[in-house]
Amino acid sequence: MARSSWKAKLGGVLVLGAASVGCPAASPEPGAEPSPTSAGPSAAESASPAPSPKEAALLQIDRSFFGRVSLEGPGPGNDVAPSLTLVIRSAEEFAAFASAIPKKRVQKRQPAPPSNDPLLKDPQLDFATQSLIVIQRPSMYVNPEIERVEARGAGAHVLYRLPPLGDTVHAAAVMDMGTYAAVLVPKIEGEVSFELLPNPAEGEQLAEPR
Repeated sequence: MARSSWKAKLGGVLVLGAASVGCPAASPEPGAEPSPTSAGPSAAESASPAPSPKEAALLQIDRSFFGRVSLEGPGPGNDVAPSLTLVIRSAEEFAAFASAIPKKRVQKRQPAPPSNDPLLKDPQLDFATQSLIVIQRPSMYVNPEIERVEARGAGAHVLYRLPPLGDTVHAAAVMDMGTYAAVLVPKIEGEVSFELLPNPAEGEQLAEPR
């Protein structure tokens, strides 16, 4: 599919890079990280105060996915930067996202075998009853981590982390290749907001998932 043809199908709801064929496994690429943002029928923030973590009802995560994804930025034939936080609610939106997942393993040795990304292997997603939340980052070695998804009326609030890149900042990387984390949750009809959590200090233990 041409780099620019499928982007228009999303009507501005999702903006994705073109698909690319790949290289190694795991790594970073210095670059901008996702910042707190929102996606959904309305871009406005809710006027009601956010509930505390103890009060917030959690949406059950049915399945989690991790992998590599092309995050090709502005350039010839692709004048829109990719969105790093996505809420996928239809088969058409999912097809656009999946088109940016490398079809071959990202590795130096060629020819590369087919990708083992689970989202390329008919994951049986039911968008009549489910939504797929995706966080991307411009690092092909260290993927984002989605900590939890809180219910907010008809919408949701996603809390995620971007683990430190460590020594991967010095590793060879494919240009515009990033990683993603995705979770499948019950269908979300309303607005979805995103919050980047700080990473724990060295030696500090993360709280057990509730």
